[in-house]
Amino acid sequence: MTGHLGFVFDIEFNTNSSGFYSLSYDRTIRYFDFNKSEIIKYLQIPLKTFALSPDNTFIIGGSDKGHLVYLDLQKLEEVVLYEQPGIAIHSVDISPDGKFVAFGGNDGIGYIRRIEENEEYNTLRGHTSRINTVKFSDDGKMLATGSFDGSIQLYVMNELDDLPILMKDHDTYVWDVNFSTDGEFLVAATNSGILKMWPTNAEYYAEQICKNLARNMSDQEWDRYVPNGIDYTITCSAYKTGEGGE
Repeated sequence: MTGHLGFVFDIEFNTNSSGFYSLSYDRTIRYFDFNKSEIIKYLQIPLKTFALSPDNTFIIGGSDKGHLVYLDLQKLEEVVLYEQPGIAIHSVDISPDGKFVAFGGNDGIGYIRRIEENEEYNTLRGHTSRINTVKFSDDGKMLATGSFDGSIQLYVMNELDDLPILMKDHDTYVWDVNFSTDGEFLVAATNSGILKMWPTNAEYYAEQICKNLARNMSDQEWDRYVPNGIDYTITCSAYKTGEGGE
């Protein structure tokens, strides 16, 4: 399919897969319906990445100059939602309910903003190098960020004040991440050419750990390894109640 006059940075299918939008170095956003393409907008601010809203009514993109730009696909008006001069934005994603936008870039910080109110919702710190990718799960309950520091941080959206789940069992850059449709798995594309996959369900991890244990924790072990204020509980249901806790 032809139309752009420069490098194509990003593409997004619309919700019913009847076509897709593309973003290019030629400062245009085009729409392709598999038969022809048309220029949707010549951009005043050149963008490097974008995300399409779930209802196909707007696009939010990020620029190398640190602009977060909202584009109404009916009015074709560009509105700068946020600006961080000199800090390139490398990835943008919109939550499935269309209420939040997440983005990250050169400063290694993940940002979440309310779209309608255009206000900060949360700031995600922890990466030590630029963020290359941000992605919401299909149900909107989780958000993953991947970085040049080789790590992926997995956040639960209604528990953003808690520490994220850190996934780092490799020593190479993370370029992209994506969730399975059911949200049970997270896959990452790395600089080494290896795809890494992790389950996102904590119960799955617990089941795998319990398969390699012969008992539950003792009272002494619980007091030593579990934070204060958490009452003793049976962690492996395969063993009798109280076993390991007596």
